[in-house]
Amino acid sequence: MLLELKSPRNHYTIDKNKNLIDLTDREKACLFFMIRGKGCKGIAQILGIAHRTVESYINNLKIKFACLSKADLIERAIELGYHYDLPSCVLSYFDCK
Repeated sequence: MLLELKSPRNHYTIDKNKNLIDLTDREKACLFFMIRGKGCKGIAQILGIAHRTVESYINNLKIKFACLSKADLIERAIELGYHYDLPSCVLSYFDCK
């Protein structure tokens, strides 16, 4: 299946999808990093939390997106445009000096 890009590749919007599916800030952050290829341990290290906690957030995301696997979750999130969304909560995890 080919994905059609509707925006430039380096184009992001901040919190564009905030009303699409009700997500917590941590769920938004986990989804953001999952879409970009991070695993549970990598996400946990970035967020400064336990990897089991990240797994719990991912399970909540799978329920909210009605998906059975992480791959389905990522595919569904991309279909809904979350790969162009930069959650404002994620900015605090980067050193923006």
